[in-house]
Amino acid sequence: MPNSSSPLVLILLSVEHLSPERRAEIGTVFDAHPLLRPGKVGQDPPRTRVGSTLVPHLAQPDLPLFLFGGEGARTEESATWIFELEPAWIVVGGRGDAGEVVRPVSSLTIVIGPERAAALGAHGLEIFLGEIGDAIGGAYGCIFPEATYEQLNRWYADGPARPDLSWGLGSVYWMQYLGPAFVERRPALAQLERSTTTPRGAVIHRATEQPEHSLENSGSPLDGEWRAPLLSALGEDVILISLEERDTMPSLEHHASFDPGRVGPPEDLVRRIREDAERRRRRREAEYDRARTRRLRLEGRRTPPHVHGMAEWSTNVDANEVPHFWRTLRERLAPEITSPCAGALGREIANTPTSAGDRVTVDSPHGPFAVAWLSDDEESLVLTLEGPGDLVERWEDFFEAGR
Repeated sequence: MPNSSSPLVLILLSVEHLSPERRAEIGTVFDAHPLLRPGKVGQDPPRTRVGSTLVPHLAQPDLPLFLFGGEGARTEESATWIFELEPAWIVVGGRGDAGEVVRPVSSLTIVIGPERAAALGAHGLEIFLGEIGDAIGGAYGCIFPEATYEQLNRWYADGPARPDLSWGLGSVYWMQYLGPAFVERRPALAQLERSTTTPRGAVIHRATEQPEHSLENSGSPLDGEWRAPLLSALGEDVILISLEERDTMPSLEHHASFDPGRVGPPEDLVRRIREDAERRRRRREAEYDRARTRRLRLEGRRTPPHVHGMAEWSTNVDANEVPHFWRTLRERLAPEITSPCAGALGREIANTPTSAGDRVTVDSPHGPFAVAWLSDDEESLVLTLEGPGDLVERWEDFFEAGR
């Protein structure tokens, strides 16, 4: 049984629709495991006593972020349950002006004190993880010593350092709950030693006998022979956290496809997003037309220089990086271009529609050069600078240093 002095952390993530009825099922699981049922509920600090059942507290139609704390004065029992069930649908930036409505991720976090962990034992915790994971419709879950947070913060110092359904799981932990989408993609999960399958079709995998063993020999999130079986079944791309898009992780919609009560985003929200995107598209289109017309009119008053040299610098930038590019270009290379023309050119580049672009040549104290751009898609551009080798090298150093 767990005998570490470090508390254990249980995390569960779900994208299923948690109706009041489903929340009541979650409460029933807690009622069946009174050692893990909170004594009080409410905002921080929790004040409402739970009593003999958690069901009526979770079955409310509108459930905000709750902090759950156990009764008693022991530190390990205070404010150790955090629920965020069925948060609002999330609107994120899509391609160009199109917003995307993203399915919400519900979360459950429990910090299980050493006394309770020892009383439940590894088998009891495994049973609870399976039952609560199935009740919440878990996509992924895990249990690990609280000290694992220090490892995650060290391994992923420059980015997200927690298990995520899109960016990666972070590591192989002492115990994990792998929802049906993972199992459908990786059937070998069910065949691993120390793996069991839940009634919902998820797999519980205990990677090592005791939780404290998971803190040993962990120089990286992939180190340790005890991690090898699950690592082999899932693959490094699923484990390592990265903000790059990849198809090795099940999508949120794949996870949600196992929900019998699956619902779509609110129609009024989708309609508003589409209308807002159309208004932004029209504004960008009008700004591009105005800026291009003005730039071409002003360009007609000068004779473009001939660019000597074949050196080239190119990069992909988001549209919101164009002002930095243009400002740095003017500061460092001092192109001989009037302020009105420069302003119009900057606005034209930033608002260029998909598959459109152009090329302009300008003189400078460092020699003539050309700036070309192409809208790669609705949210990014390819910027190119052509000219003598020493000028291009000078520019590359300046731009990358200030990016």
